Amino acid sequence: MKKENNQKREKRVTKPLFVIGLMLIVSGVLFISMISFASAEFWQCFADGERIDFCGNIPDRTSPSNNYKLCMDAYNSNLGCWAPGNWNVCNTLAPTCGINGGNSTQLDITPPVITLLNPQNNALYNSRNVPFAFTLDERSDVYYLDLINGRGRWSRICSNCMSYNRARSFKDGMNNIRIKAIDNADNEGFVEVTFFVDSQKPRIYSTMPRSRFASGLFNVQYTELNLKKVNLTYGNELSGFNSINLAGCLSGTKMACNTTVNLNNYNGEEISYMFSVEDNAGSVVNSRTVSKLKVDTQVPVVNSMNYTINGKYVTFVFNVTEDNLDVIQYMDTTESRPRFRSMCTRLVDGMCTKKISLRNGHHDLIIEILDDAGNRAERSASIDIVL
Repeated sequence: MKKENNQKREKRVTKPLFVIGLMLIVSGVLFISMISFASAEFWQCFADGERIDFCGNIPDRTSPSNNYKLCMDAYNSNLGCWAPGNWNVCNTLAPTCGINGGNSTQLDITPPVITLLNPQNNALYNSRNVPFAFTLDERSDVYYLDLINGRGRWSRICSNCMSYNRARSFKDGMNNIRIKAIDNADNEGFVEVTFFVDSQKPRIYSTMPRSRFASGLFNVQYTELNLKKVNLTYGNELSGFNSINLAGCLSGTKMACNTTVNLNNYNGEEISYMFSVEDNAGSVVNSRTVSKLKVDTQVPVVNSMNYTINGKYVTFVFNVTEDNLDVIQYMDTTESRPRFRSMCTRLVDGMCTKKISLRNGHHDLIIEILDDAGNRAERSASIDIVL
């Protein structure tokens, strides 16, 4: 009986000791865990592709880039997991990583610097393939946005690069582009440039005079949207060549520009001429050379002009000194739609006779005598027809 009582007493003593020991073990583990789970907000940086394990039910993740920073509260070295911190607290901290997580690292908060070599600002290029070159102070992904024709879309130039030097195609006219470089820490640097492209050469449609004679009046028709200058070169080997820059010529489509030069030194000789049109991009186009133009700078000499009236008919008699007569023509300015009508196209011993018909009433006539070189003499006549 006494033996049974001793056994019961031993069991009662053993059970409390076991519970106390278990409690001490758990307390020790918790104490160790609390020691290894130091708490204070800090920035932690991760390498590209590094796995980030969170304690508790927070989903784990993988670092998408180098210097990928997260706000942490503590690191449990036993479990190998992170406890997230308060971002409002982290945002007040210095930009360094791993203060309490080990391996303190300075955060990269500096954007990459782009040194643009080409295209140059406000430059003009004569080809749509524009040289495109730049350098960077750190490896970055580089894109550009066409602010005029790009429709808000960024185009990749290069990835993880330090420099670039290659031609890229741009549209004619003004171009305004923005270049963006993104480093491994997702810092962004920008630069903008404006430049012009004129890949279309000037086009010459026609020149005058076309053939046979030259009086000093020259004309050219052309298309050039960025005109720099129009030049005329004329002359011959006997009396020499001259070149002049035409004043007042304008940029545009199918524009005409003319000039009058003194050809008295070439009178009676034959000359040739050529136009050249140059744009602001340095492209030059020459017209075909027109040769063997006989120079005639003398205005036709009207020695006399007489007329007689017989009813509705008027007979004109002209005495003109001109070796290269083109036409003698008249215009009745009293008509509702005045226009020139031919009277004579040749002279016989300097004479020309022409009968014309006029309606009843008063008539004011303008009479022109033109030679093949474009020289012109003018007369007038006031005639009353009474029927």
